[in-house]
Order: sequence, then structure tokens, then C-alpha cells
Amino acid sequence: MLQHHGTSDVPRIGNDEAAGLVEVGKSSAGLGMVGHHRVPSRATDQPLQADEDRVRFRSSVVQPPGDSVALLPIGINGDRIPDEGILALREPPPVPVEGQWPSHSGHRQHQHPTGKALMSEQALKELLIKELQDTYSSETQIIEALPAMVEAASSPQLKQAFETHLRETDGQVKRLEQIFQILKAEPGGNTCEATQGLIEETEEIIDEGLPAEVLDVALIMAAQKVEHYEIASYGSLRTLAETCGMTDIARLLEQTLEEEKATDQKLNQLAEGDINMRAFRAA
Repeated sequence: MLQHHGTSDVPRIGNDEAAGLVEVGKSSAGLGMVGHHRVPSRATDQPLQADEDRVRFRSSVVQPPGDSVALLPIGINGDRIPDEGILALREPPPVPVEGQWPSHSGHRQHQHPTGKALMSEQALKELLIKELQDTYSSETQIIEALPAMVEAASSPQLKQAFETHLRETDGQVKRLEQIFQILKAEPGGNTCEATQGLIEETEEIIDEGLPAEVLDVALIMAAQKVEHYEIASYGSLRTLAETCGMTDIARLLEQTLEEEKATDQKLNQLAEGDINMRAFRAA
């Protein structure tokens, strides 16, 4: 049985007092005395360790609520016991911490999915507005560039395709302005450098003096680069709007997305149907 010595009877050995080390006595009530903390022993009729009736611990003891306790022991000679040899009555249960998931060992190491790592709803809305402004800039640049492409094309079918898309782009700009009204935001303030670069490439192609048939092929390629960029943009914008629960805005973006896909398909059909072959025969 454990014998209780009381706090005043706890002996100090060498420099243990400076090191914060005390001896654990025995208690007939089954409670080991660590410093001034009473902690339950593993059993009322067994000592905490086989070394006679004493084992030394660091005086800082973490005692969570309940009947569990975690102790950090050192050896009789002051040597640190390896982690696998640590004596503890029972590992304390992990304590949930707001914003984090506890690991199996109880240490906080995983972010809770509702924590600060996630972007707030307001931040998502700001991102949506910024990307919409970028797309608005893209569409207005395309409206300015399409007339030159209509004039440069020699194929009547290609001219008509560019003219049709010019009218569609006017409608797409108005659709974006409607979205900005819903969001109570301004459409300006951002420049789409990607579209700007693609249009500059198209202008360089027009100025190269290529044969008419070859120029038509080059114009289709340039136009499809722009269409693919717009398809990616509108697809991402629609998905983001859906994520934010903005179903009306997502529906408007879906309409434009389908128009861009149809234009790209039309250009592909023109290239495969006649224009590429005419350029090949002309060469």
C-alpha cells in the first residue's frame, strides 16, 4: 500500500529543488504527491514504479479534467527516460480546439475546414468582381479588334462569322453590365492583358502581307485562341458564381459561355470544311 508523507515531508535530493524535481511518496489513499499536486496512482494497492516506493518526476504536472494525468518522468539518477518509457496513468483525451482538428496523439496540427484558411464569402465576391472586370475589358477589346478582322478576311463565310460574333459580343458586354448592376459594382478598373496580347498578335499577322487564303487560316487560328481564353474565363466565372449561391449571375454567364463555344465550333467547321484546303491548294 502507498504511504502518505505530506507536503512538508517530501525530501529534496542534491540540486533537485533548483531543477524543479521532487520525490513522489506513497499514500494509503492511493494518491501520489507530486509537489503540491495530488494525482491518482494507477492502483491503490501498487506503487507507481517498481523501484521500491519512490520515483521522481518533474514538478510541472499537467492534470486535465477527469481522472487522467500526464507525467513527464526522469530516472532516479536524473537521466531522461526515453519517450517510449514515459510513465503515465492514462494519456489524456485530445481537447478540441476551435479552428483545428486534433490529431490521434492530441496535438493540434490540422486546420479545421471552417477555419481561417478558408476564404470568406466576402473575399470570394471580391474575386468574382475582379475577374468579371477582367472579362469586361477582354470583351471591349474584342469589339474594337473584330472590324479589322472582318476587313482582312477574304472568305465570305469567315467575314460573316466575324460579323456575327461582333454582334454577339455587343450582347455579351450588355450582359456583363447587367451582372455588375446586380453586384452593385463598377465594370471598369481592370485591363485584360491576356486578350491585349492576343489582339496584338492578330494585328501583326494582318500586317505581315500573307496571301489571302493563308491569312484566312491565320485569322481563324488567332480568333480561336481568343475564344478558348474566353471559354475558360466564362466557365470559371460561372462555377464561382454557383459556389457563392448567385444563381441569376451564373445563368447569365452560362448563356455567354454557350455562345463562345458555338463560335469556336463554327470557326473549326470553316477551317476543316474549306478554308484550310483552299490555302493548301494555293500554296
